[in-house]
Amino acid sequence: HPVVRLEEVWRRSQCRPAERMVSVASERQGAVEWFFRPACVALRRCSGCCGDESARCEATATANVTLQVLLIRPLQDHRLEEMTFVEHTACECRIPSSQTRTPHRNGKKEPGVRRERKKHGRKPPSNAPGCPPCAPRHAHLYRQDARTCQCACKATDARCRRRGRVFNPHTCRCCARTH
Repeated sequence: HPVVRLEEVWRRSQCRPAERMVSVASERQGAVEWFFRPACVALRRCSGCCGDESARCEATATANVTLQVLLIRPLQDHRLEEMTFVEHTACECRIPSSQTRTPHRNGKKEPGVRRERKKHGRKPPSNAPGCPPCAPRHAHLYRQDARTCQCACKATDARCRRRGRVFNPHTCRCCARTH
């Protein structure tokens, strides 16, 4: 079987509209006395991964599409009906509004909201152009080859030993020695 290259795997995983099977009943919750045929329809919906694990792939533009669906009421009647559904035409990774930082009235942060530490004078770490990030929340721990997109730890065993620490290759960090 052929191997799918990383570039293609990465492209397919991006946040974008993709065809999904959607239950007609879930889209038309008020019509409980009817059965729908087909029970599911193919609609384009936002799907994919975001570089920031706290972000969600959400629709930024939609369009209506009208499809013919057979409505069946058991032991009574059935009819062909044109039903309008919403399709997603553009998507974007967005951080849910419940996670955006808003100051509390007394100046303290709201409970359950984490504050990010700012590192003055440093630019945010970036992955090589066209490459998936090494580890979205810990990108600063890695260096990335722009040609192969391969990630390597910035810390090394020798560097950690010079500091009296032990290198952990799983986390790319220098850790305290355990005795």
